[in-house]
Amino acid sequence: MKGSGWKGLLLTLLISLVLVGMAQGARITDKLLAGLYPDPDSTGKPTRVLPSDTPLERLEKRGDFTRVRLGDGSEGWVESRFITDEKPARIMLLELQAKNSQLQQQLRDAERQLKALGKEQPAGNGSGDDPELNALKRQLADAQAENALLKNERSTDNSAGNGSEALAQRIVELEQQLAETVSSEVELTRESSALETAQQVNRQLEQRLQQIARLAGAMETTTATEESSSRFKAWELPLLLLAMLFSFIGGVAFKNYRLAKRYGGFRI
Repeated sequence: MKGSGWKGLLLTLLISLVLVGMAQGARITDKLLAGLYPDPDSTGKPTRVLPSDTPLERLEKRGDFTRVRLGDGSEGWVESRFITDEKPARIMLLELQAKNSQLQQQLRDAERQLKALGKEQPAGNGSGDDPELNALKRQLADAQAENALLKNERSTDNSAGNGSEALAQRIVELEQQLAETVSSEVELTRESSALETAQQVNRQLEQRLQQIARLAGAMETTTATEESSSRFKAWELPLLLLAMLFSFIGGVAFKNYRLAKRYGGFRI
């Protein structure tokens, strides 16, 4: 008996859970039908039935009814609660789909431009005023602004459904990818700038080394010349002394010879 009671209780709980799940999964349809009446009175028979998203023009309002004109020129009275200025969910869904396609195209264009810049940009092009980079930044800013506008419009109509939410999430992902593309371009320009700076430093060091080598070669040449001149003078000095000595002795001998010849051999 107790076992049967427990089984009945479990069965009741399972049925309750199933019913709750079914209740949570249900939704109110957005496919509404509004009657077009010849007079502002809903007790009469409508001349036409207008589905959702039917465009119309307001003419006048009387109580809970509004007189409208349709696209074909026909006029009548519609309950004011069925008329709204907000965009229908279907139109917003189409706009989000178009925006999604546009952002995908912008992302593909940005990726192609990044690849082209990575191949064609020289190593020394690290300028912060790169027109390609500025264009990508403007493209990202425009996409973000347009997406924010769509989000504001979508927030006024919660009946857009899961399709609109999925597209909005996809737009956010595309914006993130576009931002990553721009960040990659910025990183590429920074690396190129650092490489150019390193190359300039290397060129300056090479020039200084060449100047030092030329100065060292000139100093070695001057030192060798001075040493050669010093050795030549040191070798020539004894000869000069001997030449002076012989000149002095020769001068004295020549003087004695002249005196001896003048005075007949008598030396004073």
